[in-house]
Amino acid sequence: MRDPRFWLLLAVGVSLGLLIAWLHAGPINLDTGLAAMLTVAVSLILGFTMPRYAWLWALAVSIWLPALDIVMRGNAASLLLLPLGFVGAYAGLFARRAWTVLSSEEANHHQP
Repeated sequence: MRDPRFWLLLAVGVSLGLLIAWLHAGPINLDTGLAAMLTVAVSLILGFTMPRYAWLWALAVSIWLPALDIVMRGNAASLLLLPLGFVGAYAGLFARRAWTVLSSEEANHHQP
C-alpha cells in the first residue's frame, strides 16, 4: 500500500482540477488565463509536496479543464492547456530538488 499522503494528494489534485474546470466552464465563466494560472499553481504545490509523482499530479489537475471544455463547448483547442499541468508539477519537482540540495549544503556548512 502506498503512503496515505499519496491518496490524500491525489484526491486534492483531482478535486481542485475539477473545481477549476467547473468554474471555467460553468457558473462564473472563469477567465482562461486565470484557470491556467490556478492549474499551474496547484500542480506546482503538489509536485513540490511529493515530487516522485509529478506526472500524475499534472494529469490529476490539468486533464479536467480540456475534458469539460470539449464536452460542454466542443472546444478541442483547450487541449493546449494540458501541458500547463506538467509545467507546474515539474517546476515543483525541480524546486523541491533545489531546496533539498541547498538545505543539505547549509546543514553541512554549519557542521564543525
